[in-house]
Amino acid sequence: MGGHLSKEYHPSGTLKFYKGVMYEEDGTTIVDSIFQRIADGVESPSGEEKELCFQDDRVACFVPMNAVSRQGHVLVVPRVTAPEEHPADSQRISSTATSGVIKTVADLESSHTELLLHMRHVGTTVLHQRLSSLPNRRGHVAGMNMNSRAVDVEVPTTIPAIDTTLPGTTDNNKIPDSLKRDIFLSFHQPPFNSIDHLHLHCIAEGPRRNVIDYLKYPTFDTPWCVNLATVLKHLEEKENA
Repeated sequence: MGGHLSKEYHPSGTLKFYKGVMYEEDGTTIVDSIFQRIADGVESPSGEEKELCFQDDRVACFVPMNAVSRQGHVLVVPRVTAPEEHPADSQRISSTATSGVIKTVADLESSHTELLLHMRHVGTTVLHQRLSSLPNRRGHVAGMNMNSRAVDVEVPTTIPAIDTTLPGTTDNNKIPDSLKRDIFLSFHQPPFNSIDHLHLHCIAEGPRRNVIDYLKYPTFDTPWCVNLATVLKHLEEKENA
């Protein structure tokens, strides 16, 4: 695959590659994704850490390229299961775009709520485990930046199954304080998303590299970035409408 934002076309003129995903001749059916390749171990994450932080049969978690901090920024990506007629085929990850890759938050339905809660659970658990190894942490990640010395940590190999009693983020009175205060969970909205494969940014509160990082990953909703809590609330309202 070429550059994520470069466009490639089939000889017929239909879209072949754009924003990290590859399409069949029809220009709409996704058959490959850079994030799925990372989840399957076909390619390494582009960030400084070349191994996954965590994976199960539903999601993969890793440090992204240009992370805002060394320890406090991970992505959680839904995995895609290859169709039975193409087992273990890294070149074809879905039979149709709608049943395979979830491209962006615009494609989410209320049926995805449980998946989103699992993504939240994985992202926050991984970050808390990573950050717990940092010394002198007092409610936030102090002095954490790209120029700081890398800290070797043991990343989780297993994470407890999602607690089905954990309330949705719309119920603010029951959200753990640490989740509300320390970790920001958000998606970039189209057309501002970099990869057309849904991915949750999980970022710990603390210093960032520069002002661009604060603009790119705001702690409040903007036209280009939306908090997970807002997404869950929207899906709940959509289901109850």
